Amino acid sequence: MTNKSIKDIVKYAISMSNITISHEETIHPEMTAERVEDYLNSATWEEIII
Repeated sequence: MTNKSIKDIVKYAISMSNITISHEETIHPEMTAERVEDYLNSATWEEIII
């Protein structure tokens, strides 16, 4: 996560969380950086400024 913006770090964390809760195991058995990147790139992100 070095040299990443806080926004990118949060998106990565959300992606990992969504993958994790999609499986009954505590940690998704197929959790990989590639899978997270795929999810991250396929998700629709909406920025809300308060």
